[in-house]
Amino acid sequence: MNGTVVQSGSTNKFTLNTQISNVNIQNFFYSFDNFGLKSPTSKNLRGFLFSKTNISGSINDQGKLLPNSLYGTVVFDLKKGALLSFDAIKSVGKFAFPFRDLDNIVFNNLNGKFDIRGQKVTINPMQINTSLINMDIAGVYSMSKGTNITLDVPLRNPKKDEEITDKKEIRARRMKGIVLHLLATDGEDGKIKIKLNNNRDKEKTK
Repeated sequence: MNGTVVQSGSTNKFTLNTQISNVNIQNFFYSFDNFGLKSPTSKNLRGFLFSKTNISGSINDQGKLLPNSLYGTVVFDLKKGALLSFDAIKSVGKFAFPFRDLDNIVFNNLNGKFDIRGQKVTINPMQINTSLINMDIAGVYSMSKGTNITLDVPLRNPKKDEEITDKKEIRARRMKGIVLHLLATDGEDGKIKIKLNNNRDKEKTK
């Protein structure tokens, strides 16, 4: 890990380049004040994080991260993980899986890349494969306004494939059957709203 801090009164600018291995993600998010995110936070995450980070931002004289000051890239791989009471996933569940308990979702591996630009985080296309739900996700998450995230969610229950050991066959089965195309956007109450993405099929044919 290497980085710099430039002290300037009550605001201190920093740059940070890190490569971390096998770090408890709950403690990591807590230490960095959840990177300014409202969701997910350290309360929602479990697992061991492997990551390369190249970010810059500002902290105050008390060591607190200043809102909307982060810029950079995070490449991550989360192993033996879990999502606990994660509202975004539970909102999807209301659409597709009203009878599945989505308060504790476990997975072996989750990897992706985030580009952070102040208030907005670009989620590069990634797959989420868990014990209860699979989905493909991409788009922009905003800490104020401007959230626009596409989610492709197969209704197929992953538990049906638990006995399959051939990874190629698992990938082939993953998106079989009915797939819901959803869109996460800003709601009038300030919370993320999940709705059907009626333009998804049109986008795929372009």
